[in-house]
Amino acid sequence: MEGARRVFEEIPKKDVIPWSFMIGRYAQISESRQAVELFCQMRRAFVVPNQFTFASLLQACATMESLQLGEQVHCNVLKVGLDSDVFVSNALMDVYAKSGRIDISVKIFEESRATNDVTYNTLIVGFAQIGEGQKALSLFSNMLDHRLTATEVTYSSALRACAGLASLEPGNQIHSLTIKTTYDKNTVVGNSLIDMYAKCGAIKEARLMFDRMHARDEVSWNTMISAYSMHGLGGEALNIFEMMNASKSRPNKLTFVGVLSACSNSGLMDQGQRYFHSMVHNYGIEPCVEHYTCMVWLLGRLGYLDKAMKLIQDMPFEPSVMVWRALLGACVIHHNVELGRLSAERVLEMEPHDEAAYVLLSNIYANERRWENVAACGVQNAGAGLNARLGMFFWSKESAFEWVQYCRLIAVPCSSILILVEFYMYIILFLFI
Repeated sequence: MEGARRVFEEIPKKDVIPWSFMIGRYAQISESRQAVELFCQMRRAFVVPNQFTFASLLQACATMESLQLGEQVHCNVLKVGLDSDVFVSNALMDVYAKSGRIDISVKIFEESRATNDVTYNTLIVGFAQIGEGQKALSLFSNMLDHRLTATEVTYSSALRACAGLASLEPGNQIHSLTIKTTYDKNTVVGNSLIDMYAKCGAIKEARLMFDRMHARDEVSWNTMISAYSMHGLGGEALNIFEMMNASKSRPNKLTFVGVLSACSNSGLMDQGQRYFHSMVHNYGIEPCVEHYTCMVWLLGRLGYLDKAMKLIQDMPFEPSVMVWRALLGACVIHHNVELGRLSAERVLEMEPHDEAAYVLLSNIYANERRWENVAACGVQNAGAGLNARLGMFFWSKESAFEWVQYCRLIAVPCSSILILVEFYMYIILFLFI
């Protein structure tokens, strides 16, 4: 790229083509700021951009997820009348989708006179990424109705939508389409199929897809390890990890998140500690917050709360909310009130509207018959504008009666507590009596 830039500086630049070429190359290699800077130089040189210039510049804006810059370029596009060009409109949709304004992407899509596979792919990817799986699948069906050819991007995004919805039937149908178009042999699509089957509960089909893959990359191994971990099959996940070690693929950070998660979910403390240390000493991978979260949960759920707390204190960076949530969950299991209170406080400092923290802390207090603290959690919960009061406490009949009697004795200026009392009265009537 440096050589291309030197040649570019030496040649006459009155024509738009060398400018567009350089801006495009910078955008393709994610040197987005260089692309924007070059476009500004181009405008100062009074060279008029064409549709390819704008498409490349918008690609740079999408990479930076810069909504403000994208809107400015959009204004320029409208001024020169290139908004109807399919390449430019696709790039505009991509900018807005990646900047959190997919509603504008949809509007551009609806107003577009010309569409192609990229047009549909942009929206399908955008909807899949924000968890709007049903809309992504509807667009995928619409794309096929218009006889447009689906690509690996289309199939992988549609499968991601199925995975997000845990919807196996459309996933099976898309798998059939990939077989007809031979995209099932594509590694990216194969990885998406593994993920889809795993998240739809079909772990055997996920493994079958993994075994049939013609070529595997790091994502293939990581996806299969995470799939087994998700299903609580820690031993199988570790077997896949050993197979990965025997192959040419090298484990990365995400691999060890899957491995440590598998150990945590299966209660494999010795293996988990061994892999945690091996990650650093044998693979040169520094632990990140996800690795620490897995280890805190592993130690905590097995009752080693002091060790889990020490690990948090020894972390080389500030613990995230996920780390404290993991410790709080472990405290609920082992009824550790004081450490649970500390964990909940840390969670609520970072995320004051985390309703789960209130619920878990209330559970700890309820198990210890500390009804005043339970009531205080309810008031704080309601004061934060939350709605986590239904179906969260798993007490005995005696505990439920004690809680109702306590709430009747105290004056709580909070409608949510009154609703909670009524709720538990129904629970007592219909479940316990």
